[in-house]
Amino acid sequence: MEDITMRTPENVPAEPLVITRYDLDSKTSIEIREDGVWFIESKVSKAGKAYDETVRVASSIIDIEGLVDPIDSEVDAGLLVRIDDRRATVKREDLIQAQDIGKWLAARKAYFNPKHLSLLARMFMETRPPEVIGYTRNGWQRNGAFVVGDTVLLGVGHVLKTEANLAVYDRRSTFDDWEREVLSRAQQKPAWLFAILVGLSSVLLEPLGIETGTAFNAYGPSGSGKTAALKAAAGCWGRPDASGCLKSFITTENALEGLFEGGNGIGLSLDELKTANKNILGQFAYLFGNGMGKERMKSNAEMQRRRRWLLNCIMSSEKSVEGIFEAMEQQQAAGMVTRLVDIDMTDWLPIIDGAAVNEFEAMLRMHYGTAGPEFVRRVVGMADLKERHGRAAQALYAGDDPKLGRAANAFAQLKLTGEVMGIDTAVVDQVWAQWSSEVREVFDDDLQIGRAVLAFIERNLRVSIMQLAEEDGDDDGSPFGQDEGEIGNSYKERDGWFDSEFVYLRAEAMAKIMDGFGRARLYGWLHLRGILHRPAKGDKWTVRVPRLAHRPSALRIDLTRLQDVVGSGE
Repeated sequence: MEDITMRTPENVPAEPLVITRYDLDSKTSIEIREDGVWFIESKVSKAGKAYDETVRVASSIIDIEGLVDPIDSEVDAGLLVRIDDRRATVKREDLIQAQDIGKWLAARKAYFNPKHLSLLARMFMETRPPEVIGYTRNGWQRNGAFVVGDTVLLGVGHVLKTEANLAVYDRRSTFDDWEREVLSRAQQKPAWLFAILVGLSSVLLEPLGIETGTAFNAYGPSGSGKTAALKAAAGCWGRPDASGCLKSFITTENALEGLFEGGNGIGLSLDELKTANKNILGQFAYLFGNGMGKERMKSNAEMQRRRRWLLNCIMSSEKSVEGIFEAMEQQQAAGMVTRLVDIDMTDWLPIIDGAAVNEFEAMLRMHYGTAGPEFVRRVVGMADLKERHGRAAQALYAGDDPKLGRAANAFAQLKLTGEVMGIDTAVVDQVWAQWSSEVREVFDDDLQIGRAVLAFIERNLRVSIMQLAEEDGDDDGSPFGQDEGEIGNSYKERDGWFDSEFVYLRAEAMAKIMDGFGRARLYGWLHLRGILHRPAKGDKWTVRVPRLAHRPSALRIDLTRLQDVVGSGE
């Protein structure tokens, strides 16, 4: 035992540093000190002298720093617990029993005395920690904060772990290193620059007031560097591999919501589009553009929180989305064209030496996770973002087609991203010029009328639209030539007829086509372009069909003219 009479002012031990003190009642308290957790109980000796009895219940620093209450969801609040130099969150109801607390602490490498676990339990259950703002997803938050993974880049608060932010968005190296070693090498392939711009651009959606993001599908030949482009986009925020920010289309419909919410505000890099089936693609387009998940009910009949997201996405494949749908014998919906933007990147994926690709990917593995946070830092406080975005969109497209206008807004986001980050955006202009010229016909709603009529005729020729007998055919009373192999001769069984000049469609057949167009619009569009010949009198569109015994009436269509109009996109 130390002889305290030998102490001098120089060797008197310092009082232990108390980090936090919790008074459980008038006689007991817990102190979080620099050397662990201590239980202190005030007692009185038999002689009537007051003294404190202290017991160290844990050698680790275990402190409850706050009650984290999320502001953006219905997720239950959780305790924010410090364990030495680490922090973790846990739901209060998961730590009801002392043994639950012991298991949870042990799993997080906390060192404590099991004999005094009940004293630690009192700290967890009886103390009233301060409230801390909590977050459960990435991106911009209602209070102006910005979250990436488990880090609050802007604002104050703490992240509560959920399925949406389980991915680790690590940082390695510095932004200057990324700019010097990664961005400089991306100049070798414009497609790599394009992917980086998409990977950063989601940050702009919220400040610009944009409600729906865009998914860019950059397709091209195998071995041309598409996956490296996705890794470059993913590396803006974290590890550029499957264990980090590079995701795969090998997933389920239900898992899409988690992927989207995880990419909220920071974007999503998706590989293996070719593995998607038509259900996944359809759900992807619907959910991505809708910005929120489906309504679901808990087992106790309460409604679950609907997941929400706002992001841009970069995907890659050897095929276009349209080509994938065609392989499935499905037609891509017109509205999907602006949600899933197909870009043939062949011209911007020049074949370069394999060693250069390997060197680029090696640099991605060494320098990642810094470009995204740097972009957030630069965007904050920029009051003229909307004006700059508007100018960029106007420079791309100044017409009055709303679909092309929406698409121009998406490409303008990439232009603005490049301006803020000092990245060359020439590839954005080039890709826009190619893509916009290719989809103008797709966006022409009226032209869809001509395509629908032509497709109906081509699909039904010699099935329900039969060839008329020639003038010098057999005169046996039949309206059809007998050498044509028709099944049944009654005109009442037919959608129409054709001869060497025209196709005659019955009104009943036209009704099958006009779904979604309307009679006046359908007939008027065809007549305006010289495809449908209307008699001179009144509004009677039908004519008598020549060489039919009963002279039934139908609409006379100039097939050659129809093919020319649809082919030229008039």
